[in-house]
Amino acid sequence: LNPRHALARYNSAVVYTSLDQLGEAEAELQVLLELYPDFPEAFNEIGLVYLRQGRLLEAAGQFRNVTDTMPRSSVSRCNLALAYFLQGDYAACSEQAHFAVALDPKLAAARELAGRAAMELKFVPEAIEHFNALVKLEPSNPDAHANLGLAYYRDERLNEAIECYKRVLIFSPHSPEGHNDLGLAYAKNKMLAEAVRHLRQVIDWRPDNPIAHSNLGLVYYFKSESEHAVERWRDVTRLSPTYARKR
Repeated sequence: LNPRHALARYNSAVVYTSLDQLGEAEAELQVLLELYPDFPEAFNEIGLVYLRQGRLLEAAGQFRNVTDTMPRSSVSRCNLALAYFLQGDYAACSEQAHFAVALDPKLAAARELAGRAAMELKFVPEAIEHFNALVKLEPSNPDAHANLGLAYYRDERLNEAIECYKRVLIFSPHSPEGHNDLGLAYAKNKMLAEAVRHLRQVIDWRPDNPIAHSNLGLVYYFKSESEHAVERWRDVTRLSPTYARKR
């Protein structure tokens, strides 16, 4: 009825993106930007489409268009940070995530990206600060507790890491990753019986995972239970000779 109706084209693109029809979404947005080249929301949306397609450089370019036009848009800064993170440019990610946090301290995605970039840059105390803020924003999010647990683990604050991983299992009790992380934290803290219990749970759920067998074998080794350790490591060799040689 009205081919130049900007909002209708934009809404169509959003719906196409939600349906994972990314080619159709991109086509709508390209037409929209030809008609209205100063439509920042369209740049943001096409950037999200490019992210979903793995076109990271193009996505970053579109998000930069938005931040140039709307420099105080915390969401666009966060999207640009994500594009940089996926490219492996952790310094640029950190810069944009910090911008987003300064603009909106309650934007959980920005806190997570700032923390993850800090971890990659080995700024562990900074990562702990961001992940603590994230946990306060999303107290029932198991991934937030897992991120904080990993930061504490890297900082050798093992008791605090263990408490974080316990909370992961409160909110996601059937998470193999949660049990694995808690088991490794217990093992590093020399609480070997507890480590065995959680790592055995991982193997019960993922019996074909060589990493789980390797981790449990290592704990048995430190418990001086050599026969059990050898049994686990034989399973590693059976499941993945390449991984076994690497270990």
